[in-house]
Amino acid sequence: MRLITAIFLGILMLSWSGVFALKGTSGVHQIVFNGVQISALEENGFTSMTIPLKRAGNLILIDAVVDSIEGNLIFDSGSSQLLLNAVYFRQNKNAGMQRSGGITGKLGAVGKAVVNNLWMADLEYSHLPADVADLGHIEQLRNARVLGLFGFSLFDGYEVVLDLENSIMELHTLDRNGNRTGDSAAPNFSMELPLKRHSGVLFIEARMAGRRGLYCIDTGAETNVLSNDLPSKMLSSLTVLRRIRLRGTGTQGAEALLCVMNDFDVSKRDFSGMKALLTNLRHMKNAYGMEFDGMLGCEFLEKGVFHFNLTSNKLRINFAPTT
Repeated sequence: MRLITAIFLGILMLSWSGVFALKGTSGVHQIVFNGVQISALEENGFTSMTIPLKRAGNLILIDAVVDSIEGNLIFDSGSSQLLLNAVYFRQNKNAGMQRSGGITGKLGAVGKAVVNNLWMADLEYSHLPADVADLGHIEQLRNARVLGLFGFSLFDGYEVVLDLENSIMELHTLDRNGNRTGDSAAPNFSMELPLKRHSGVLFIEARMAGRRGLYCIDTGAETNVLSNDLPSKMLSSLTVLRRIRLRGTGTQGAEALLCVMNDFDVSKRDFSGMKALLTNLRHMKNAYGMEFDGMLGCEFLEKGVFHFNLTSNKLRINFAPTT
């Protein structure tokens, strides 16, 4: 089988992982992060905001300024923590390994940093804890200036709308019951699912070959990923296409099989025909301290408009019309 190379970010489980809580009703939210209060300033006291997205391959990029350095942050919902690129923030890096894992193995030296100011659209975060690792290979492979990556934790307390077809993200402020506070009414939805949250990362339930399992929503995954230790009934439902060489945030590469998912559904809606990488996810499972069957990446997220309500912990989806 032909050997090719692919970028894969995968889930990061870092030493400062925790849960954000957004409080306040004015233009300033206080984010509580492991007992530390961090200011999140909403420039215009918004109730709704649209953020343009850029794509580098299937990676999702957002313009950002981190401590006066301009560039892009990768929106990687498989990451529980802000991770800075040591290429630009090496001066903040402290030696020593932290608890971390990815699809391509353990990260190299991961240091800690505190970001004085992070600007993203009309949001400003200050005194924000971060980890630091070398992401230079991602810049080289995707020819983009990558300052780091972040996940849903920076948007906790909002409704996050991800519309990859139109390359936009929307943020909506919510009340304590998870309802929008502004004039923008939520649309009708094709599907509603409960979200399971673990250390700032989101999971949904799905079925493969009739077997129920837990799958991570991972915007940093350029394709879907399945664990190679799944039961034989699930594995036998796949069609293998070729061998893949992965390159990600880990210190080593990893091999995978590119497959077609022939029997996969979410809430009884058929998603068969999607491609997935079959590989060893043990590093990631150990880092989380939990078992899951795989990750749903960009091919899944391009199926419609995804509304992540991070107060009510619900995922609502409007699917793109089929042709």
